[in-house]
Amino acid sequence: MKFLVFLFIFISFYASAQYDEKGLITKAIIGEIGKPEIGNYYLPAYKEVAVYSAPSTKSKASYKTKSFKDSLKVLEILNTQVVLKRVYGYWCKVSFPFNGKRFIGYVPSQFLATNYLNHYNTRYLLLVDKYANNQFILNLKILKNFQMVGFYAFNPSTSYSYYPIESDTINAALNGYLDMALFNNKGLNSVDNIIRVTTGIDACGYWNGSQYLLLKNFKVKAQIEDGGVADGDVYSDVYEITFPDTLGQPNNLLKNYYHWERNEDDTTANTSEAKVKFNWQIFQFVKTDSTYSSKKVSALD
Repeated sequence: MKFLVFLFIFISFYASAQYDEKGLITKAIIGEIGKPEIGNYYLPAYKEVAVYSAPSTKSKASYKTKSFKDSLKVLEILNTQVVLKRVYGYWCKVSFPFNGKRFIGYVPSQFLATNYLNHYNTRYLLLVDKYANNQFILNLKILKNFQMVGFYAFNPSTSYSYYPIESDTINAALNGYLDMALFNNKGLNSVDNIIRVTTGIDACGYWNGSQYLLLKNFKVKAQIEDGGVADGDVYSDVYEITFPDTLGQPNNLLKNYYHWERNEDDTTANTSEAKVKFNWQIFQFVKTDSTYSSKKVSALD
């Protein structure tokens, strides 16, 4: 039972706890995912974003953004929802720049870059692009002086925490949390920075974890994952990564795997643990060593 309590704490507070890790440069804790705030200015999610004369994609496009500099100010968030690429969003009334003046129009919230990190003259945009094959696809766009210098599309995790709403299995609504953080190279050679994207939901049976995107010259060279999933007193799996800056061994990375599963007798549980060591070599992790152990324990402790 002590193990399960520890696991619950680990999974529930996974993102916030890891912000104390070494090498943190900046972070963003994103609230209601994809929903902008009234009064805020947002960069367009794409270089060319259509601004409509009415809250409908069938209405006239009165303007298109010409660059990522064309900030859109949210004046109002309408109750009318809009679905693009099977992802729910909100129609937003915005003011937009044109010929030195600002005009009024409407855009779907999916066209606004609401999830981002800033670091000097570089902005990292995280976009929920589409929902396909029971998973969301995220896009990371990297802008330097408002010019896109990097792009990467990825699945947030192997067992994604967001899910379709029960009343509509065709489209998908976003639930849970989404956090971003920017790190230094954390002891990995030929890596400039690391972006961590953390997703999850506070409920049993859902994955809570992070994708680490390893950047060189604003390009993602590798992607690794850790996190955990548990279902009450039935089972739990935790995957931990220890980076070189914490491990104290440059270019060596440690992955720990923990498993706990209650047996049918309801009084005992099987546990297992694996420790796998990797060496970072030319933009890939090469396995160098591993250990494994398992045992039966009391499920009542």
